[in-house]
Amino acid sequence: MQIDDEYFNYEGFKEKLNLYESAMAKGESIYMDVDDLSDIIDYYNLRKEYDKASSTADHALSMFPGAIGPLVFKIRRALDQHDATTAYALADQIEDKTEVEYSYIRAEIEVAQNMIKDAEEILRKRFNLEEEEDMEDFRLDAADIYLDYGIYDLAEHWLRECSDKEDPDYIELSAKCAYGKQDFKSTESYLNQLLDYNPYKCRYWNMLSMVQADNNNASEAVTSSEFSLAICPDNLDGMACQIKGFFGLDNVTKAQALMVKAADIHKNEPAFYQKVMAIALDSGYPKIAYDFFKYTCDNIMPKGLWSGYSYMAIACCDIGKIDEFKYYLRIAIDHNIEEVRNSMGEIIPDYVPDHDYYDYILNFVISKLK
Repeated sequence: MQIDDEYFNYEGFKEKLNLYESAMAKGESIYMDVDDLSDIIDYYNLRKEYDKASSTADHALSMFPGAIGPLVFKIRRALDQHDATTAYALADQIEDKTEVEYSYIRAEIEVAQNMIKDAEEILRKRFNLEEEEDMEDFRLDAADIYLDYGIYDLAEHWLRECSDKEDPDYIELSAKCAYGKQDFKSTESYLNQLLDYNPYKCRYWNMLSMVQADNNNASEAVTSSEFSLAICPDNLDGMACQIKGFFGLDNVTKAQALMVKAADIHKNEPAFYQKVMAIALDSGYPKIAYDFFKYTCDNIMPKGLWSGYSYMAIACCDIGKIDEFKYYLRIAIDHNIEEVRNSMGEIIPDYVPDHDYYDYILNFVISKLK
């Protein structure tokens, strides 16, 4: 199941994170439980701080060779880079192959390569070995794997087998499945069920706001984001949803003001620049995205963060600044190629190697301008 990012706001986690980061900053060794280190990896990964997540995974594996949590992270990084060979090799390093998580990641490797029949065989074979009391969780986890890769028919198939339709995890996965199929009415219905279950969960309000904005209900999207921000002040996703809502209302002034406020609060988070730039571009405001990124680079963004540059390249292209497009694209590819894959992946075939990204994207853009 998806990590509940609100866990990372708990004092217990913050204390462990501070201990770890303090030790790393001083170059000191620190012993922590592998589960705690896995949580820290997940925290960095969620914030798109991949270098920190990778170094933490290496640190964990130096103490716990074969530990499944850190290896699963590294496998998924390999899959993000379309490197199935490395993914298989890392999976072989997992010490305890009887763990259910081993079957999950082996199935995920097959799904990532579009070998769905093989993935389903792995999952069904393992499912038949589960104790009855564990089968419901297995169905949810299997559905979650398919949802991550946009394979909604098989996700629905596993969800239909679930017996507890009132389980919040079942409802949330059903909402994600409906959203992926662009069934916004059903998505909102599921999310309202979740909010009836727990009206104080920021993630539910943020999900609802996002769906409402995508369904052209910008005013309702802003209202839902206000509930999220009232419960969890200044949370990044809540602010991002509200910015999207303001753009949907064509209230550019409020959107820009909130972008600047969010930048002051979340300036050290790579995910912030990517989310806000993507929202401005998707909302049809490339010039605002361009001006905002210029402002953050000059006044806010820490040196060496290298986040948002691929989106800035897109903004430059959209407003006809081709020389600047080339400049920012080069920076993005040199310093954050993962972001390039996320922002421009639709135009880059899997067979294009990393070192050819610049020429391929540039030629693609120039061909479209002719």
